[in-house]
Order: sequence, then C-alpha cells, then structure tokens
Amino acid sequence: MKLLKEIVVVTIVIIMLLNILNFFFIVTITGKVTSDSLASLCIYGDPSISSIPNQGATVGTEFSFQVNCTLGCDQGANSYGGTAVPTLNSFFINTSTGLINFTPGSGEETNSPYTVVVLCQRKGLTTDTESFQLNVNPATTIPYPDQLNCSLNQDNSSADLIWSSVSGSTRYTIYHSSNISQIVNLSLSNIGAEVTQFNVTDSNWTDSTANQELKRYYTVSATTSAGVALTNDTVCGKFTYQFDVPVSDTYGKLASNYLSFYLDNNYTAEAFLQELPSYLNSTLSILEKSDASGEFLKTHVRGLSDGNDFNIVETEGYLLTVDNNFNHTIIKDVKPEPYNISYTIFLSSSKGKLATNWRGIYDYNKTHTAESLLQEIPSLYNSTASILQKTNGNGEFLKTHVRGLSDGNDFDIELGKGYIFTLDANYTQTSCTRCFD
Repeated sequence: MKLLKEIVVVTIVIIMLLNILNFFFIVTITGKVTSDSLASLCIYGDPSISSIPNQGATVGTEFSFQVNCTLGCDQGANSYGGTAVPTLNSFFINTSTGLINFTPGSGEETNSPYTVVVLCQRKGLTTDTESFQLNVNPATTIPYPDQLNCSLNQDNSSADLIWSSVSGSTRYTIYHSSNISQIVNLSLSNIGAEVTQFNVTDSNWTDSTANQELKRYYTVSATTSAGVALTNDTVCGKFTYQFDVPVSDTYGKLASNYLSFYLDNNYTAEAFLQELPSYLNSTLSILEKSDASGEFLKTHVRGLSDGNDFNIVETEGYLLTVDNNFNHTIIKDVKPEPYNISYTIFLSSSKGKLATNWRGIYDYNKTHTAESLLQEIPSLYNSTASILQKTNGNGEFLKTHVRGLSDGNDFDIELGKGYIFTLDANYTQTSCTRCFD
C-alpha cells in the first residue's frame, strides 16, 4: 500500500513537470510574455476573413479595398485570391497583401452589380472565403463650358471672352497669365503663382486691362454641384504689336516693321490691315521668289483692290509700313505645337541662289538669341540671321549675325517679330517641339 502511494506521488510529480516544460515550450515559441512574466498562450486557428460590406466603384476612378484575414495570434504570410461574377476584366487583388486595387473601365458598369468572392488560405489549414456585392457606377461627368471665343474690341485695348453656358453652374472662373504654359497645362489642383483667377456668374467677360501686357493667355472653368471642370476648347491668347516709326534726321519717317503671326490667324493681308486705323495708311508685303525674276516684294495697300492680297502663313515674316507709331492687339486661339520653319532656296536663272527668307520664330519657353537659333541649323548651311534696326541718324538698316562668328552682331529673338535668314540650301527647322512644358 505504501509502495502504491509512492508510485502515485511520483506519477503526479512527473505530470506536473511535463506541464511546466510544455508551458515554457509554448512561451518560447510564441514569445508572448507579459511584463510580470505571465505568458499569453497562442491559440492557432484556420484563416478568417473579416466581414466585407457591399462596395461601390466608378468607371474611370481608382477603387481600393483591403481584405483583412487573421490566423489566430500568428499574422504570418497568407495567400489571397478573388473573382468577380460576371467577369470584371479590370478586377485585381494582390495575392500577397489582399489589397483589391483597380480602375473600372468604360462599359463595365453595364454588367453591374458584380458578386466578388475573395479567399484567404494558409498551407495545411482550411481556406476561408467571403463575398460581397460590387456596384460599378458610370463615370462621373462634370459639365464644362465649351466654344470659348475671344475677340478684340474696337478700342484695340480690351478683349471679350464668351463661352457656352453650363446648366446648373453656380459660377465661372476665368484664368489668365502671360506665361502660356501655365494656362495650356492648367491643373485645377495646382494653379501656378503666375495665374490670375477670379469668378463671374455670366458666361462672358471683358478684359479691360488686356493692353497692359504684351502677351496674355486665357481659359475658363465652370462650377456645378458635380464639381469644377475646365473648358474643352482651345486656349486663346492676345498679343500686342508695337509698331515703331521714328523720324530720321536724314531719311524722314522710318516706317518699316518686320513682324510675324504666332496665334491662329486665318488672316489675309487685307483682313489684318483692316484692323488698323485708316489714318496709318498701312501696307503689308511678302517676300516672293521666282526662277525668272529673283526675289521681290509683293505689297498690298489697305483698302486697295491692287490684286496683291495674300494669305498670312505661320512661321513666315512680313514687312509692315505705317505712318505713325501704333500698338495693335490681336486675340486668337493658340496654335498647337510643333512649328516647322521652312527655309526655301530657289535657283534663279538670272540671280543665282535666292537664299533670303523672312521668318518668325515660335518658341514659348526658350530664350533664343540669333546665335543659339542658328546653332540648331547644321553648319553646312552657312546660315545668317538679320534684324531690322532703326536710328535717327542712319535710317533703317539690317544688323546681321553669322552662325559661329564673334561678329558682335548677336541679338535676342522675340515673339511677333520677323527676321531675315539666309541659308545655302533648303532646310526645315522644327521649333517649339515642347512649347508648353
């Protein structure tokens, strides 16, 4: 009997020791011990996905939802999967993290709603699944103003802007800047410091200060309950030409001005001259070339049926004469990039090579000098650039810079001015390839 009691006691002690060892084994594995050395036992279980409520998505808008899956106290690496019925081609779930992230495409709203089934699994354990309804809504359409038209008033100093009205609009916002890139690339979430903006309630506005800047560019947005949207029409701009007519001590009035047009013009010589007051007695000339007669000027006189009217072409330069100083503003749509400058060289039967070209330079975001522009033309063309100069003493004359030569005649290239270029052969130069960066 005594022996039996001893055996029982020994058995109990052994069981207690085994339990104690098992306790410390679990503590070692889980590492969960409280500050007062009490262990938190880790209870392992199958994967379990948290309940997912029904979701909504919108075509063209990123959708994101995090699937949460637990595995007892062990947050180890689970794997995920997901399907949508009917098939939702844009649907995507990250199999490592469980993040559902995709952007519904156009047309996917037609099969809505979708039943989405997601799963969470761990090797050797039972896979858990959860389903929810996903409703894909059509793309949100924010109405915008279109048909933005800009025109110059008779005072030659103010500009009218008018656009289509937007139903439900609470206000329109006009944006303008002398920096064309700030307007062409305008982002409503990041409006540049060089942009002036203000609100109106009507679908038109007059810029009474248009003549206070040489260049100014415009666009407009509408605000409705759906949000704010910019016009989808082309940005328009204004440019003020400053025609200079000094009086020479020797030659009298120096009336010549070389100019070019860089806004969308659709002008003829007569249409442009009609915008100038009649008292200026204006004329506009284009350089013509022919094999027989060499280079010569074709000149049209304002209001005269002289048979010399011609179309204005972008990148070409023209010679304007007026009787007095005058600032003239044009306001038109901004033309898209790039601009190709074609230098045309004819071989005249009597004059030889006709190398002179009158051209305007279109580059909004690059500051050119004659030398930097000519460096864009290969050296084999032996190019030169000239600018019209005027002084009271010497009259009108050309200042010519030769490519690569330190001749002291380099000068700045400006928008709206025309220049004379000479090249030894035909060449097309691409300007303003990234005008609005």
